[in-house]
Amino acid sequence: MGKYQLATSFILLLNFGTLLTSLACDCSPPPPASKTPNCPPPPSSPSPKTPPPPPPFVKSPPPPPPVVKSAPPPPPPVTKSPPPPPPVVKSPPPPIVKPPPPNGPSPKSPPPPSVRYPPPPKQQTCPIDALKLGACVDVLGGLIHIGLGDSAKEKCCPLLQGLADLDAAVMFNNKSWNGDLIVRDIKARTESICSTLSSVGYRRNARIQKWIRWDPPPWPFLCLNTDGARKGNGEASAGGLLRDCHGNFIHGFSANLGVCSVIKAELWGVLHGLRMAWDLGYRRIQVGTDNCSVVQLIKENNANVTEFSNIIEMIKDLIRRDWRIQIDHIYCEANSAADFLSTHALSLPLGVHFFHSVPSGLRSILYSDMYGVAHPRFVPL
Repeated sequence: MGKYQLATSFILLLNFGTLLTSLACDCSPPPPASKTPNCPPPPSSPSPKTPPPPPPFVKSPPPPPPVVKSAPPPPPPVTKSPPPPPPVVKSPPPPIVKPPPPNGPSPKSPPPPSVRYPPPPKQQTCPIDALKLGACVDVLGGLIHIGLGDSAKEKCCPLLQGLADLDAAVMFNNKSWNGDLIVRDIKARTESICSTLSSVGYRRNARIQKWIRWDPPPWPFLCLNTDGARKGNGEASAGGLLRDCHGNFIHGFSANLGVCSVIKAELWGVLHGLRMAWDLGYRRIQVGTDNCSVVQLIKENNANVTEFSNIIEMIKDLIRRDWRIQIDHIYCEANSAADFLSTHALSLPLGVHFFHSVPSGLRSILYSDMYGVAHPRFVPL
């Protein structure tokens, strides 16, 4: 650091000396030559000789910074590959050693002893008199609603004997029987009788549980569901709606009919529904109603004059037009939408009221029918 300051001060002094020298030298331009008489030049005085300026100091460049060599990266670790597994040497299967054939004949196993089963017991005759059998059938009739024939009596008499004796004991107030014991015994014997009667095929009013839902019509048919309702005071109404094969609502109606019978209200519902479908221009209709009597009255060719003759004739005139009509009976579980509209008509004025959009309260029923929601029902076999 001291060397640099000394060099700097030396350069400044040198420049200052050069400046003084330039000021001492007369460097102004010579005056113009004027014609003066030739006179001898004055004697020139010798000028003092100035020493030559020292050479300029050239600043040496600073030394370059030392180059620091970075350490070379460490070599990657050498991973040794695992040695190959030893070859699997399959051991040869063990030799099959066949036993030597027997020298003598093989002994025969003794035959199983024959078991003699006792002969089946003879079929018992019916020892029940008419009084006991009548009492027994009365008990069974209130429990399982069955009917007995001759062949059923022949098969069930041994089973009915004990139940008839039990029934006679109850009728004569035999105090040796306990009430709970009587109920359990009746249930056990009833189940046995039912299984026996089922095997011989004697069943009356037998029913089975079935799941009922609204079935959409096949394309290109439309479904017309109709229904009738009647209050206790005699006021009746009808309702119905048209739906496509996807269950979408097309058109509906509710009719307040005043005082009339249920059959007449159902017939008015079919008539108004067919008129609505014809006026809208639909020509393939599948009609469904939950009243069997209405379907029979429309389909049969009965010439007897009844109180419904005029309505039935108007329905048949509509059916005979140039279109395709199919009338079927459906269960009330599949006719909930029409039942809602017929009940809704009782809150409306007299007359027929048509709906171009879904009435409030009906949308949830339509969604249930569209998604196939089923309801249980016991139907006859």
